Amino acid sequence: MRQPLHRHGGFTLIELMIVVVIIGILASIAIPAYQNHVIKAQRSDGTTALMDLRMAQERWRANNTSYTNNIVDLVGVGAESPEGRYDLEIVADSADATSFELTATKRSDGGLADAKCPSLTLTYERGEVTTGPDGCWSN
Repeated sequence: MRQPLHRHGGFTLIELMIVVVIIGILASIAIPAYQNHVIKAQRSDGTTALMDLRMAQERWRANNTSYTNNIVDLVGVGAESPEGRYDLEIVADSADATSFELTATKRSDGGLADAKCPSLTLTYERGEVTTGPDGCWSN
């Protein structure tokens, strides 16, 4: 009497290769989207720091006759962002009562590289606030 052939369980090589290709396609879409989301989240550290620096400049101006050029004069802020991803500075001459320009520059050790927005600016002139570069302040 012949014994029936038993089929061994498992996956064939072609089935495994199809799964690997599908995972590769999903990863090629998901990883860049995730990195872009992380970069935008890290960018918020710089924008928040510039807004805090602007408020500190306004507090300084309320008690003095002009804005300050020295970040050390400002209470409650430092030369780096709260999460340490950006270096902050006052770049334009602020020694008058009408304007100042602030910059946050991405640190090389501050997480994922941000090629689109390596530095952020906030300019205040005669009551008008402008931010740059375009597209870097919105989510």
